[in-house]
Parts: sequence; structure tokens; C-alpha cells
Amino acid sequence: MSSVLLNYSRPIIAFVSVISILIGAGVFNLQVSPDNRAFYAADYREYADLLEFEDDFEINSFVAFGVSSSETILDSAEFRSSLRWLERESPSLRNYVRSISIASLPQAVSENDELVVGNLLDVACPDVCISSAASLVGRSQNRGRLVSNDLRTVMLFVILDVDVELPTDVTETFDSIQTLIATFEGNFPDLIIHHTGAVPMMQAFVDTATKDSSTVVSLAFAVIFVLLALLLGSVKLAGLLFLTGSLAAAISLGMAGWLGMTLNTATAIVPIVVFTLVVAGAMHLLVHYLQRLDDGAIPSRKHLEASFNAQFLPMSFAAVTSILSLLSLQFVTSPPIKELGALSAVGVFAGYVLSFTFLGLLLPKFRISKRLVALRFIRGCLNGYAKRSEGKTRFAWLCLFAFILGSLGVSALKVDDDFVRYFDSDVPFRSNVESLIELGVGSPYQIEMVLSAQNAGEILAPEVLNYLREFEAEFRAHPQVLNVSTVSAVLEDVSIALDVPLRLSDKLAINQLFFAYELSLPPRQTSNAFLDPSRKKLRSSILLKAVTSNQTRKLEAEIYNFHSKHAPSDIAILVTGENIPVAHLSARNIEQSMKGLVPVLFIVAGVLALIAQRFGLFWVGLFSIAIPILAGFGIWGWLVGEIGLAAAIILAATVGVVIDDTIHIVYRFEDGRRYLGLTLEEAASYAVHKSGAAVVATSVCLSLGFLLMYFSAYAVNQVFGIIAFLIFLLAMFFTLIILPKLLVVGGKR
Repeated sequence: MSSVLLNYSRPIIAFVSVISILIGAGVFNLQVSPDNRAFYAADYREYADLLEFEDDFEINSFVAFGVSSSETILDSAEFRSSLRWLERESPSLRNYVRSISIASLPQAVSENDELVVGNLLDVACPDVCISSAASLVGRSQNRGRLVSNDLRTVMLFVILDVDVELPTDVTETFDSIQTLIATFEGNFPDLIIHHTGAVPMMQAFVDTATKDSSTVVSLAFAVIFVLLALLLGSVKLAGLLFLTGSLAAAISLGMAGWLGMTLNTATAIVPIVVFTLVVAGAMHLLVHYLQRLDDGAIPSRKHLEASFNAQFLPMSFAAVTSILSLLSLQFVTSPPIKELGALSAVGVFAGYVLSFTFLGLLLPKFRISKRLVALRFIRGCLNGYAKRSEGKTRFAWLCLFAFILGSLGVSALKVDDDFVRYFDSDVPFRSNVESLIELGVGSPYQIEMVLSAQNAGEILAPEVLNYLREFEAEFRAHPQVLNVSTVSAVLEDVSIALDVPLRLSDKLAINQLFFAYELSLPPRQTSNAFLDPSRKKLRSSILLKAVTSNQTRKLEAEIYNFHSKHAPSDIAILVTGENIPVAHLSARNIEQSMKGLVPVLFIVAGVLALIAQRFGLFWVGLFSIAIPILAGFGIWGWLVGEIGLAAAIILAATVGVVIDDTIHIVYRFEDGRRYLGLTLEEAASYAVHKSGAAVVATSVCLSLGFLLMYFSAYAVNQVFGIIAFLIFLLAMFFTLIILPKLLVVGGKR
């Protein structure tokens, strides 16, 4: 094959260059998706429950404004004016549906024996606040949702009908929110306004994905390029290797663009994953070529052909196993992570082809400097170590013990995350959320409880409403709950306004009160906030403090448990809401990625054993791939103790590089043992001599490049970068220090 490539090098280079450019041009079709729900698969049960809930009740996309003052809403006329102004101006927002605050919440009062419906703020404070204003505004059903406990912060929720599949619709809606905030701040400079909700969160996903693609990934590439130039002793060679990796990354993204796919926070890192794996593979071909020159070989076609032949099988095997490990992400339910795996696999295949048909064929066109100072230094150090350590195993076993000790930290890892803390602390969405939670109001953490009856009208039965009162009392006192909003609290308000007793044992009285509530609702507002159109389902909302996924799942279980003990036997329950699918996402994806990846690791280890024709190498290969990865996660477990969605991405992205290093050492070991007649110890030294420099060069460049992901505004990518940095360095030490000794031990059996 090498002779064919070299005979037709010019047309092959031209052909692959044109194809790469044509496919890569698809990147101009890419858009960044703001849809955070893209992480849910259509068959994801919790997501299906959420969609069913949204079909039954009002839409869930909203923006929430929190206005704060040094005085209470009852003591400051300007504070009250600002909320009324914000309520009046909110219809100017793009995709506006309706709004709710104490300035629009219906409040019935009796005047001259007639029932008059106004809004809560106007009733409590027409000009000056009435004596009972504090008890009206500060009712338990309002605290934590519409007002803070100290009445110094009030909330306005604006329901928006946003098409989340259109990035421009989300961005333009968010721009209208920013315009309204800027106008508010100009009119009321003494007040503080925060904003949160689904739309700001979606925009935060767009902003972080854009920032990572344009800034962090670019910075990582630049650092890798500089390190490559220093290690290779040539800017031109570094540029050629860099261009090969970049073309492969462009092909993967271009393919996504031509297929009409969108970028999100997961697929935004496809370029660096592809670039990493392609550079790791191509480095072996390039270093083999350079080492022959450094050994005194004269650049020639025969010399290049020898490098092709020496690297073809190990590079092919490494590429196949990397592709398989990436495709193992197809077992994960989240579509963006599936896309990450598929696009990265396409890029790795493209990079493998380009390594021989582009980088390899262009090497003779470059004038190679003999001053390979860095590579010669690395090679000299490795050769010296390999010679000194022949027959000596104490240091290797001490290192192995340290690796195993580090791996034990996996037991300290807890799968948990927090969707707000997915973002860096300086991202406006997160800082706004944390400010509002500190004020005790306006949390985006919310779950919904839906009760269902078999027949229309039965859901407002006395036993159901009495159960809801018990539920309110139980969960309003919960340490992680800010507010519980149920229809029983609404009926209590109506009964007070009508000055009639609340008789929850009388079904007719309940229906009359609910009818009065429906009549009191302002334009655009319906009873669908509580009751579905079929009148068989009843909604209750639980607003939470800052909670993690584990805490959300625990609270979900507590609600189901409470229902099983206290609810009427014929009433079904569903706990859903935006937080529920999120709470189950990470643990499920990690479990599924492991199910897909473990068989791949066994296949790789099995093929290594077949290459060597020794079963003992099966366990050596499996051990050599698994331990560096476990040690990387284990160190994170000892230091941090918590991991979330990043784990699934890390596994698939790093295992390819670890496999690549392992394959080249094992392959060279077998070369020395079989074809050169070396002893086991000499073959181990030969493997380090032939492949060690490429392993070191690749590991140093990639680990430092990935470490720059720490500067991402997206916490998942930060964790990804740090753990990948650890795994790449650990894999380098394991491959060069421990693996050769394991090969010697395995070879004796």
C-alpha cells in the first residue's frame, strides 16, 4: 500500500485536500442550539412525563424578574411603582403570553355588599398600605415565590412562548429581556433587578458554547501548537501535524453542518476531542520518521516507505479501537453525547486517512532539521531509564501500588451535579440565580406534582383537597423547599375574600369557590395553571432552594412515599417538572456509557492477546488501559469527591489515547521479541526506545492543551479538561514505567 501512495502522492494529496475543504465547508452551516432539553432522548421516561405535563398545563418557558430594595414593598412607594411599571411593560417582551406578580394576582374584596376583584398590590396598597397589607402580601403561598420573607424582594414571572429549536428566537427574546432591564435600571436606579428562568438559562448555554468554541478551544489549540513546535524542533513540522488534526476536526464539524445538526455544550468540544486523538496517532508516524533521520538515515522514498510499513498496523489498530470507544457513546440516552461520539468517530477516521495520505506524503517536501534537541533529549532519557531498569522491578511495582491507591478514590466519587453550577460563577445566569436564592425568592429549581382522577370533576373532591392541605403542611416545612403552591391555598384565599367558611368536606362548596376563582382571573390567565382541560388532573408546584440532583431525586422519592401513605387510593400521582429529567440524567448516562465502553475494552485486550498469541497479554492489556483511567477518576474522587455529566464524555474521549499508547508499546515489544530475537527485558527496552518519545510528546502536548479547558465557562468542560489532563499524564507514566514490566511478567507465562 505504501508504494501505491508514494507513486501517486501528488494527485492523492490534491484529492484529499479538496475533499477535506468541501466537507469542512459545512461548518458555516452550523448554529449553536439554545435548547438545554436536547440532552433528553425521546424515549427518556422522565422527559416523556414532562412533555405530557406541558401538554396538560400551561407552557413552562419563562423569565423571572426579581426586584430588590432596602425597604419593604409596603414602606416604599417607589418600590411599588417599579413593580407596577414592570408589570405594564412586560407585554413588550418577544413571545409574551402573560405575567404574574402581586401586581396582577387576583384579589377579591367586598365593597358595599358587592364583590370587587382587583390585584393584590392595589388592594393592599391603593395609595398608602392598609393595616392588613402585610398579612395579605406575605401570605404563606406567596412567600418564596412572589415575595421574600422580609418583603424586600418581589418577583414578576413572565410566561413566554419561545420556539427553542430556533436559536434566533431565543436570542431575540433574551435581547428584549435585556432591553427591558436596561430601561428599568434607567427609570429606577435605586433598585436592584435580577433575572432568571428558562430563557436566560437557554441563552447561557448558547453563550458558553460559543465562548468555548471561539476562545477556549482556540487557546488550547494554540498551546498545543507551540508545544509541538518546541518538541519537534520545527514550526513547519508542527504546522503540518497541527493542520492534519485541524482538517480532521473540520471534517467532523463540516459533516454536522451538512447534516443540519446544531452545536451545543457537548458537541462544542468535538474539535478538541478529534484533534487530540488524531495528533496522538499521527505523532507516531512523524516521530518514527524523525528518529530514523536522527539515527543517520538519509531522507529517501525507501526511508519514508519503511516508516509507513512500520506504523500502518499499530496506527490502524489504534484508530479502530478509538473509533469503537467513541461509538460506545451510542449506548447513552442523551442525543448530544451520542452526537459527540459519532462526530468524533468520523473525525478520527478522517484523521487516520489524512495521517497517511496528507501528512505522510507531504513529509518529503519538508526540509527536516537535524537539531531535534527536545526529541533527542526525551529519547536519551527514556533509553537511559530503560537500560538501567532492565531486570529491576522495585520502582515499577511501587508506582503500580501508587496507581492502585489512586484508583481506590473511585469509591469516594459521588455522582451528583447542579444544573445552575454547570456554569462558571461569572456567568450572569448563575450569579443572578444565586443572588435571588440568597434573598430567599425566585429559585429556578422547581418540581411539579400532578394528581389524576379517573373521571372529570373527581379531582376536586373533598378528600383530594384535604390531602393537599396535609401535603402543604408537610412540605412547606421541608428544609429544601421555599414554597408550595396548591389549589387548596387558592380556595382558602377565595373563601376569605368572600367572607365564607372554607368547607373542604362539601363538594358543592368547593366547586362554587373554584368557579369564583375562575371568574376573578384577569385576561390571558386561566385555571389551567392548576387544572387541566379535561378536569381530571390537578397540579401543585414545589419551589426549591438550591438543590443538587441527588437531593432532587431524594425529594422526589419522599413525595411518592408521602402520597402512598396519605392520598386517596384512587388518585394517581406523577412527579415531574424541569428538574426531574435533569436529576436523573448524569447517573443514567454514566451507567449507559460504561455498558457500552466495557465490551470495547475487552475487545481491545482480546485483540492484543491475539497479536502476541499469548492469553496472558489479555489481562496485561486490560489492566494497562483501565488503571490509568481509574487512577485519574480516583484522584478526582480523593480531591473533590463529586462528578456529574462530564464523566461519560471523559471516558470516551480519553480511552482512545490510552489505548493508542498501550498498542504501540505492546506492538514494538512483540517486534523485538519475535523478529529481532531479543530477550523479554531487552524487548521491553526496545519498545520504550521505539515508541516512548512519541508517547511523551503526545501526552505532554495534549495534557497541557486539555488543562486549558479549565477556563471554560461550562463546568462540565472544566471537569472534563482537568480529569483528561490527569489521565493523559498518568497513562504516559503507566505506559513507560509499568507496562514494560507487565509485558515481561506476562511473557514468562
